Amino acid sequence: MENPRNYRAIRCAALLATTLPLVSCDQSAVLQTATIRDSLGVTIVDNPRSENLSTWRVSETPVLIIGEEDDASFGDIVGVTRLEDGTIVVADAFARHVRLFSANGTELATVGRRGSGPGEFETIAKMIDNGVDRIGVFDSRLLRLTTIERDGTQRNSVPMEIISARDRVVPVGWLTDGNVVATHNPRDSIRRDRYRQRLELLTHDTTGAVHDSLATIPGTQMWDWEWEMGVTPAMVPFGRMTIVRVRDNSVYVAANDGYRIDRYNETGQLVGVIKLTTKPTSLPARAIETHKAAERAKGTSGLDSKGPGEIFGRLADDAPYPEFVPAYDDLLVDTRGRLWVRDFRIDKSATSHYTVFERNGITTAAIAMPGGFEPTDIDDGFIVGIWKDEFDIESVRVYTLHTN
Repeated sequence: MENPRNYRAIRCAALLATTLPLVSCDQSAVLQTATIRDSLGVTIVDNPRSENLSTWRVSETPVLIIGEEDDASFGDIVGVTRLEDGTIVVADAFARHVRLFSANGTELATVGRRGSGPGEFETIAKMIDNGVDRIGVFDSRLLRLTTIERDGTQRNSVPMEIISARDRVVPVGWLTDGNVVATHNPRDSIRRDRYRQRLELLTHDTTGAVHDSLATIPGTQMWDWEWEMGVTPAMVPFGRMTIVRVRDNSVYVAANDGYRIDRYNETGQLVGVIKLTTKPTSLPARAIETHKAAERAKGTSGLDSKGPGEIFGRLADDAPYPEFVPAYDDLLVDTRGRLWVRDFRIDKSATSHYTVFERNGITTAAIAMPGGFEPTDIDDGFIVGIWKDEFDIESVRVYTLHTN
């Protein structure tokens, strides 16, 4: 007699290949349905919110910790990634250098130092990687992207071209042809109400020059604070933000306009939209008061009443607060092309919850991450990220991923 479990798997595969709505299956049961449709060449995947997703988990304890010892401590980690051979790369903005470690935590090399010359950094604002053998370190003061090989060798350092005098450029990833995808914020308008910044999504060639335009997308939700010193643009507390990730030749834009993620190809064509049905979550009044109190606490430095703390408190008091929180606050793409989307967290120290989407856009699993842990990279079986203790001291942790 034919194995009934194999029969169910074959039947699910046939459903996935031939029918709409498509069905996401495991070996024992149909878990949910997802509606997939085509709209002028754009594949739109509508996922219902399901409580029956597979539950993945991370190991109870990390398999590797880097940075808890004094001789390996970090000051301000702005990026951690794990390359294909297991090399772990950590960018430290405080120390102005990048450190490379083997898969077992042995330090291999340190690259960079404070300065503006070759191999030096005035700031380290961002680190990108191709997931295989190199990383890019962006100095936002010098507008310079430095490429470092996995053995610590610097390949090149190029200036990132800007498109206006007030432009703020941020590289977000490499395409397979070597061009870099970056967001540009021209900051060309001042308004008196909540608004989304306009971001230009551009590619840069290997010299740092602008190569092509991919899309215009919304950015962080802002408001302009009018006070005695003029008009100051500020982020809306608990406002919507845009996350951009690059994997191979796919550029994912998560703009928080509802639960939606757009996928562009390397030429800027919108080719996919992933949606998840959710109910809006109200912003609790206690969260607003906690935020205001935290901003006022920044003034406990002994400065006079016009010191920075008083200004932070006034800004928090005057800010517009949204009725609902955004749907999510982070997006990662693992080496298999799966999307890991984190539910918006009001309490940043609490356990975080992710929904995982397969490469085709269908939800496949839910997973919780330990409080205090900020995942930054997910490859085959490992989750790498930044851990903060109760004193906000940072270290790097690696957990194993269990999907069954």
